Amino acid sequence: MELWRIYGSILGEISYSFCEDFSDGMGEIQLDTYGLWRYIDSTGKVVVGPKFEFAYQFNNGIAEVWQNGKLGYINKSGKFIWKPTY
Repeated sequence: MELWRIYGSILGEISYSFCEDFSDGMGEIQLDTYGLWRYIDSTGKVVVGPKFEFAYQFNNGIAEVWQNGKLGYINKSGKFIWKPTY
């Protein structure tokens, strides 16, 4: 599959199963159906992960993620600002 920029130029060819909408300049992708989620930047470069069972959109620089069945929050560099606890 190809990942396209909004104005029609190709961002890059990435083999993935799922890709969510970009938010705060980051998008979450899953390379295969049962794989871990990771985040890519607007150039298509993986910048965080793969290490999350579930990953959600960034909002104001923070994203909800699930790791080892527990909820946590990360910043855009992938550091936990609230470690997975519940």
